[in-house]
Amino acid sequence: MFNRANVLKGMVAGFSLYAVVWLSAVALSMTTATETAFFPALNGLFAALIAWAFLRRSVSRVTWVGAIVASGGVFFVMWGVEGRLWGNSVALASAVAYTVYIYVAAWATKDETCDLWLIFGVELLTMIALGTIFSAQDLPSLSRQSETIYWTALYVGIVTTVVPTAISIFFQRYVSPVTTGFLYSIEPVWSAVFAGVWLGESLHLSSYVGGACIVAGAAIYTIDQARRHGSRSDPHPAISRKS
Repeated sequence: MFNRANVLKGMVAGFSLYAVVWLSAVALSMTTATETAFFPALNGLFAALIAWAFLRRSVSRVTWVGAIVASGGVFFVMWGVEGRLWGNSVALASAVAYTVYIYVAAWATKDETCDLWLIFGVELLTMIALGTIFSAQDLPSLSRQSETIYWTALYVGIVTTVVPTAISIFFQRYVSPVTTGFLYSIEPVWSAVFAGVWLGESLHLSSYVGGACIVAGAAIYTIDQARRHGSRSDPHPAISRKS
């Protein structure tokens, strides 16, 4: 249904997600892909903090434990890293921005009568408009590059932007933001593997310890959720409204 409310939701979601993309791009230009990718491990903690501090929701102790364990993994990964403080700070800001986007997606899709296709389309158009504005000065030089850059742009646009955006918009209503944050917290483990295989970035021992902590934190939360789902009918038992 075409109405201003759905258009507004799509625009807010587009602005929110583009902030994540922009911050991630800046972070990648200032630090390594491995270090940039490890900060999403904090998404579970950030999501729990937002639910507790701003939405006035109670968060289970096990959720806090899982978030702290996963977040501790980031400090192991960052151990001994020098000279990239600003880059890692921007990467941290990107992780915070993505957690905010998770809540924005949940807000935009919580009404079961909303038009998800319209919200999705407006979100993508908003990102395209912002991307065009911020990259306009580079377009002449890009036009002189080989066709490889076009295939790269096509891959990035479809596989890493359109598909994840569609998943978040169409399925966020079925999963709580905290659960989504914990699901994203495992991203750094895969990113480290790909960075090592394709980019040749090396990992030190503390990175492996950090990766283990991240997986352990996500596992603690997931096991607790499975146990709670088995004993309750509440679809999101980790977060409940305060009485």
